[in-house]
Amino acid sequence: MKTLTEGRFAAIMNDVFGAGAWRMTGGYRTPAREDQLRAEGAMTVRPGGISRHSMGHHGAPGAFDLVVNGMNPFTAAQRLREAGAPFARYQLKGAHGTQGPHLHLEPHGFAPAGQPRFEVASASKPVVQEGRSRSVTVIMPQPSADSAASLRRELVRLRADA
Repeated sequence: MKTLTEGRFAAIMNDVFGAGAWRMTGGYRTPAREDQLRAEGAMTVRPGGISRHSMGHHGAPGAFDLVVNGMNPFTAAQRLREAGAPFARYQLKGAHGTQGPHLHLEPHGFAPAGQPRFEVASASKPVVQEGRSRSVTVIMPQPSADSAASLRRELVRLRADA
């Protein structure tokens, strides 16, 4: 699977929402920028951690933030899913720092150079309770043909234990 570049991201967004109807509000950021955001109170990443935004490189980050003009993040996520957009993770984010509500997107099969690729899949649909969305996310290495059956058995076991 190829890395999703900002150019390909833009082409997908133009196809789904139309040119000029959306804006990328977050892409690649350095670990130093993450430290700065934490210091500003953004609480985007736990101290000592690194976000998907800081994986990859300029032009091809591990995560994108998106705002669609006149559309809430939930509706934007639905449109992208319906269009078959290549994202493994859709996270609705509230306002923090200078950024308003937005949609956080992580591409399928992304991995920094030299590291295993990971896929993210929701174990169930989000459950809305007391105005908050809750869901379970399982992160697994992208399986080879030989290991897929073994991983499916392990996922069944994990679900049973949950």
